[in-house]
Amino acid sequence: MLRFYHSCHYIYVLGIRKLWPGTHRHLL
Repeated sequence: MLRFYHSCHYIYVLGIRKLWPGTHRHLL
């Protein structure tokens, strides 16, 4: 379950970086 969460979070962060470069710094 925890591994699944990390996978989704990793993909989410990659999406943030690809769509809005620099925005992920404020979210994380």
